[in-house]
Amino acid sequence: RHHHARHVRCVARWLHRVVGSFCQGQPVCRSSRTGLLASRAPIGRHPIHRKEMAVLTDGREALTEIQIAAFNDQFSLCLVRPKTGRTHQIRVHLKHIGCPILGDTTYGSERLNRLFEPGRQLLHAYRLSFDHPITGEPLKFLAPIPEDLKSWMLKLCGPSLCRTEIPT
Repeated sequence: RHHHARHVRCVARWLHRVVGSFCQGQPVCRSSRTGLLASRAPIGRHPIHRKEMAVLTDGREALTEIQIAAFNDQFSLCLVRPKTGRTHQIRVHLKHIGCPILGDTTYGSERLNRLFEPGRQLLHAYRLSFDHPITGEPLKFLAPIPEDLKSWMLKLCGPSLCRTEIPT
């Protein structure tokens, strides 16, 4: 039990993720200085579809930073940094701002998923970092972009996007 409590504290306090996703449309960046969109919208269990989450006024606080890495007339490649750890947070926030993840069968666009047939959610956690719960040592893990996602980057946005450097 003691170990489990320490693990939960580690996840809640020190976990940092950066995720790349293809989403429909282009989020409007609210800060011209940083190019970031901060989605601060409370998340809770959907009142009707109990297996889904939704933005609710009485939900738990949730904050997600969204940065557009590249875009075309239909899609954006976003770098997403969840600052809190709510269930389905990235997917719910992107849907809430009108840019659902391509391939997301729960929160995405059924029409676009049928049209483009991505085969899966075009969402990939490529960086995970946290402080070791016992030693405090900073740990960082990188996961290469999968080939199928690279193929979508090329297909949807052209060769220049595939040369886009994703920050580590």
